[in-house]
Amino acid sequence: MQNQVLHFAYLATHYTVLQNPPWRLRIDNANPELINCYQKFRCSSCAFISAFNPQSKMQPYSVNQLAQHQLIRMVESNGWNWLSGSAKAIDGTWPAEDNLLIMGITLAESYCLAKKLNQKAFIFCDQNTIARLIYTDDQT
Repeated sequence: MQNQVLHFAYLATHYTVLQNPPWRLRIDNANPELINCYQKFRCSSCAFISAFNPQSKMQPYSVNQLAQHQLIRMVESNGWNWLSGSAKAIDGTWPAEDNLLIMGITLAESYCLAKKLNQKAFIFCDQNTIARLIYTDDQT
């Protein structure tokens, strides 16, 4: 039951890429805004990942910010470009979480990164621009 609750919570979240203008990643849908990003960064995949609230357990904002800065350092040390993002529960029951849209990262690399950050899930998009919710454990 907990797995279903968590799954529906992920689906009931707005995943916003903080560009001018901002735009939303839509899970299980094509995201044509990514075409311009792929062209700009010369890539064909990306992942939307956060370091906030590992294992979906609420942490103080200061702890989350420190973890997010460490994520930025990891991403930059791997040579990936990134855009700022935010994930916010539609019903407001969970505070907004900072995210990165990491350009050019593969599915395997994003899976390893999310596992390293103790995240239960992340969003991955390949050349077809369809955003997929990927779990890092056996959740369904």
